Amino acid sequence: MSTIISGGRSSAPHTTTITANNFFTSALPKEVLKLILARLKDSDLVHFARTSKHFYCFRSYAWESRLRDSFPDSYANLKSLAEIPLLYKRLRVIDNNIKAGRFILGTLSGHKENVTSLALSGNLLISGSHDGTIKTWDIRNRKEQDTLEGHKDTVTNILVCDGMVISGSSDGTIKVWNLIDGKLLRTLEGYQGRGNSLAVYGDHLIAGQLYGTLRIWNLKSGQRLPVLQGEQHQIQCITICGDQLVSGSSEGTLAIWDLETKKELTIFRTQKQIASVMIYKDMLISGGHDGSIEIRNLKSGQIQTVNEPTVSVPPPSPVESLVAYDGKLFFSSKWLYGLDLETGELQMLTRSETNTSIDENILYCNGQLLYCNGQLIFGTDKKVSILDFTDPSFLPLPPFLVDLGIVTEKTCLQKLKCSSDFLSKIGICSSADVQALGVISTDFRYLEIIPEEAYDNYIELENAANKKKKIISSFLETLLKAVQKKLDEAAHRDTDNIWIAFQNKLKGIEAKHDEICTMRRTRWEKFSPESYKTIVAEMNGLIDEFKELDRKHQMNNQIVALSAYIDQPLIRQAWERLHRQGIHNLAALLEKKDHVDIFHLFHTGLNGMRGTQFRT
Repeated sequence: MSTIISGGRSSAPHTTTITANNFFTSALPKEVLKLILARLKDSDLVHFARTSKHFYCFRSYAWESRLRDSFPDSYANLKSLAEIPLLYKRLRVIDNNIKAGRFILGTLSGHKENVTSLALSGNLLISGSHDGTIKTWDIRNRKEQDTLEGHKDTVTNILVCDGMVISGSSDGTIKVWNLIDGKLLRTLEGYQGRGNSLAVYGDHLIAGQLYGTLRIWNLKSGQRLPVLQGEQHQIQCITICGDQLVSGSSEGTLAIWDLETKKELTIFRTQKQIASVMIYKDMLISGGHDGSIEIRNLKSGQIQTVNEPTVSVPPPSPVESLVAYDGKLFFSSKWLYGLDLETGELQMLTRSETNTSIDENILYCNGQLLYCNGQLIFGTDKKVSILDFTDPSFLPLPPFLVDLGIVTEKTCLQKLKCSSDFLSKIGICSSADVQALGVISTDFRYLEIIPEEAYDNYIELENAANKKKKIISSFLETLLKAVQKKLDEAAHRDTDNIWIAFQNKLKGIEAKHDEICTMRRTRWEKFSPESYKTIVAEMNGLIDEFKELDRKHQMNNQIVALSAYIDQPLIRQAWERLHRQGIHNLAALLEKKDHVDIFHLFHTGLNGMRGTQFRT
C-alpha cells in the first residue's frame, strides 16, 4: 500500500490519503513529531499551530522542550502541562525585556534611611534599614502593611522561615518575629555578622561570625548550641544547599561544611576577598569585594568562569548579593548586572536606553537583591526599588534594527526619525534590505606563521628575514590604505570618525618597523622564528581591532544610508505601488530592476527608474 500526501481527498484504490492538516499529528510517531517541532523557530511553530485544529492536542509537548531548555527552573516548578504554552510566552517576554533593558520602575517609600536587607514570603515583602526598622509590604498593591521596631542599629539580614521573620542587626542581636501579627517572639544575643551571614537548617539558625566561627541557635527554644570552628578567620557570608553549608571569608577562602557531621569537608582558596556566595545546580558562585564573579564546580572546586571587576572606576564595589534563576545570574555591584551562565554574556541592567531619565539614586543597589516572577527587587536610598520586566507591551524590534544598535522605539525615532513599523512599508524588512543600501565591510585574512628551516649561511638567513620583512611591510601598507578609505567614507557620510586613533597607532607601528629593519643584525633578531611569532600575533591583533572598528563603522554608515533612504520624497507612495505589484522589500526590488540608484529612485515616484545607475 502506498501513502499519498495531499491537500485533499483521493479516490484512487489501495491508497491512504493523509491531508496536509493532519499529516504531522496523525501519520508521524509522537517521538518523531517532537524532534521535528523542536527544530522549528518560535514564530514558525506559531504559524504551524494555526494550520491544524489537531495541533491543539499536541501543543503542550511542542513547547515543552523549549521551556525545559530555555527556562529550566520554571520548567522544574511546573504544575501542569497545560500551563506550558502561556508560561513559555510570558517567560520569553521577560527574557526579551531583560536583554533589551526594558522595565517599568516601581518604588516603595517609608524608610527613613537606606534599605539594606530584603526577604519574600509569598506576596509579602519584608525590608530592613539603616534606621533599625523592619517594614512589611504587599507586593501586589505595593502598600505598606506593618513596621517592626526593636533593633538599635542597622538591620543587616532578614530571613523568613515557618511563619517567622528572622532579623540580624549590627547591634549584636538576632530577633525572631511572628510573620502574621509582627509580635516579637525572642531575641538571640551574640551575633557579629555582616549581610548574607544568616541561614536556617531545620530547627537551627546558623550565623557566620566576623571572628571566624559558625554560631548556632535552636530556633524554637532560643538555646545557643556549640559553635563550629574551621580554618577561616573572618566569615563574611554563608549559604546552605541540602546538608552542605558554604562560608566565604575576607581572607579569600570558601569552606564547605557537612551539617550532619558538623565537619569542614574542604576549603578552596582564591586571591579575592569574598563578599557573597551561593550554590546553583552544580556551581559554587562567589562574589568578590573587587566586583568580580567566580564560578566553580561544587565538587572539584575547578574554576569555570571568572568575570573580571564590573566597575571600572575606583574604588571597586563589592558584589553584595547573588541570585540565579532560569540559567541567569543576577548580582549587585553598586549597579545591577545580569550574567548568562551558558554564554557568559554580561549585561548592565540598570543602564538602558529606555530609562535614561530615571534618577540614578533609586537604581543604586545598597545590598540584598531578590528575583521573583520577572521582577528584580533591591534596596536603595530610603526606598525599595522594583524593576518589572513582565510588561508584554514592550514588543521586541526587528533583529536587523537590533544589529544596528537600535533596540527601542525611542532610539529608532531618534536615529531614523521614523517608527520601526514604517520601515516595512518602504521595503526595509531584513538585514538583506539594509545591505542593499550598499554598505560593504572589508575583510582581512589572518597572517600565518612561516615554517622555519635550518639555514647554512648568512645569505639564506638574510633572504628569510627579508621575506618576513616584506610580508609585514605589505600588510601594514594594505591595512593603512584600508583605514584611509574608511576615513574618507566617514568624512563623506558625515559620521563620527572612529578611525583616527587607529590610523595614528598603525603609523607608529610602521615607523618602528622601518627603523628596526634598517640594521641587518637587528633585522635578523626581529625576524627570528620566535620573534616572528610575536610579530604575527601582534599583526593579527591589529586585524581583530580593525574588524571591531569596521563593525562599528559599518553600523554607523548603515544608519546614515538608511536615514537618507527614508528621507526621500514620495517614497511611501512609490512603495504602495510596488506592494500592489507583489514587490515587498528592497532586495527583491533590486533583483527585478538592475542598475537602480536607490537614493534617487523615489524623487519622481519610480517614473525615472530606467537608465539610472546603482550608486553605493
